[in-house]
Amino acid sequence: MHMSPAPCEFNADCEPGSFGSATPPASKALLWQVADIGHGSLCESVSQAPSAATSPERTTSEGPALDPTVVWCQTAGTDEASSVETMVNQVGANERAPVHACETPALFARWLFAQPRGEVERGVVLVVGWREAKPCAMAIEAARTGDTQQMRPDARRPMLPEAIGGPSPTECAVAVKTMIIKVGGRPVQRDRALHWARSEGRGMMRGVEIKVASNDSDLKNLTVSALSVVRTKRGRSGSTLVSL
Repeated sequence: MHMSPAPCEFNADCEPGSFGSATPPASKALLWQVADIGHGSLCESVSQAPSAATSPERTTSEGPALDPTVVWCQTAGTDEASSVETMVNQVGANERAPVHACETPALFARWLFAQPRGEVERGVVLVVGWREAKPCAMAIEAARTGDTQQMRPDARRPMLPEAIGGPSPTECAVAVKTMIIKVGGRPVQRDRALHWARSEGRGMMRGVEIKVASNDSDLKNLTVSALSVVRTKRGRSGSTLVSL
């Protein structure tokens, strides 16, 4: 009897070959901007996010906090992309998390470069296709290190903001906490994604968890789990969701 492989996780902070979630260091603020503009701009909104003036804040004993966000990046126009879009939207609706779609890695980079960086609490779950994984990782690496030389020229991509808390001599935190790579059902593609996560992906996205989903069920479970972790590990500072 054929059994689907279990979803795989790889934390870029773990040693090579180790799986599971490592506890990230405490951060000081949960701050990121969500682009809520039409198609062709920074990011296309799939589920309408509330504006900054009407964003619902939940007050806890540690102060107000906002729900995390799902960003989906996969080229539209394919059956696989349509399946992922449907699944991500369902998860976003059920988990009450804003969902935003960037159809290309270039649009994701424009969105990411507009977000606060530095002493920020990671709150974004990024869902990508296998083809989009490396380009999106390159954008995360550039935002993390401040080195954009490896990025393709893009006149519409904003300049990176100054790091919150002062510049780091090597790198800083960015909005993305988890990358989930949706691959096809072939074992060879899954193995390639895992190999990339353990090697190149680990180096490019330090501090970002990398998970691999082989089917829609894996994708749903991993996304829900990642959102739960984000909520559990939110910082004590309040935050503001800003629409560009």
